[in-house]
Amino acid sequence: MGRLLLIWRLALGDIKRRRIQSALLLVMIVTTTTTLTLGLALHKVTDNPFARTRAATRGPDVVAQIFPPAGAHAVLRSD
Repeated sequence: MGRLLLIWRLALGDIKRRRIQSALLLVMIVTTTTTLTLGLALHKVTDNPFARTRAATRGPDVVAQIFPPAGAHAVLRSD
């Protein structure tokens, strides 16, 4: 119990001396945890978003390029 009490006191003293750094660390931990939670919660939800949109709208896909690569030509196709 003595070691845990010492660690607790050192941690509290460090937080009191370095408030801004402690707040930034807390914000970073919360942001990281939120991002990881959302990433795990949205598993398989974001797969193939264009295919789902195309199936829902039953419309054609349109792709436009302002500066196409050299040698490229227009290809019209219907899937």
